[in-house]
This record gives sequence, structure tokens and C-alpha cells, in this order.
Amino acid sequence: MENRCACCGEIIPEGRQVCKKCEVKAGMNGEGYKDPTAEQALWGLRKEEKRRSYVKALEEKYGVHKGDTVVIQETRREEGKKLYKQTRKMKVVNLYQKFVLLMDKNGFHECFFWQEFLQKWKR
Repeated sequence: MENRCACCGEIIPEGRQVCKKCEVKAGMNGEGYKDPTAEQALWGLRKEEKRRSYVKALEEKYGVHKGDTVVIQETRREEGKKLYKQTRKMKVVNLYQKFVLLMDKNGFHECFFWQEFLQKWKR
């Protein structure tokens, strides 16, 4: 009786359960031990590619790009006083699904939800 690979059914030497091809696919090194290093590296690359494509889609959707300088105009009324308008130049640090992260000239970071950002953004 021939020994066959448990994954693909190929004929293998006695004492093994999986052929060399399936072993490499399963993330094992040449000695037969599990080696997750390569697998983890690939997952990191896939995650980065997915994030980049997502940020690119957000840039196209909202018209703002990572690294741009935007002017934020805020209006507020203090009790018993008149209406104040304040404009600030801020740099776009990163784009996320529900909000945008901005940084002012002093290094202070501030997040705005997209709807709020679009209302305050002076184009």
C-alpha cells in the first residue's frame, strides 16, 4: 500500500503525512515545523494594500488628500456676546472611514467627523 498526502493525494515517502508542496503551502519550514513568519509578513502587506486602496477611495470621495493643508472655519457664540469666526490652517494627517485627522501648526491633533469637516472646511 502506498502512502499518500493527506491534502492532495500525491504519493509520499513512508513516515510523512503531507507532501513537500503542501507543506510549503501550509507555512511549514523544511524541517516540518510551523513557520508563521512568511505568512505574517504577507498578511501585513495585504493589510497595508487594503488600507492604501481605502484611503485612496476616501480621497476621491471627499476631495481631500493626505498631506494637504486645509482651512477650517469655526463659528461660535459665547454667552451674552457676539458671534466669533475663527479660521485655522491645518494639515491632513490621515483619513479614516468615519472621520479625518488634522494637525495644526503647533502639533495639536484634532478629529472631525466627515459631515462636520465638510461643513467647516473653507475651500
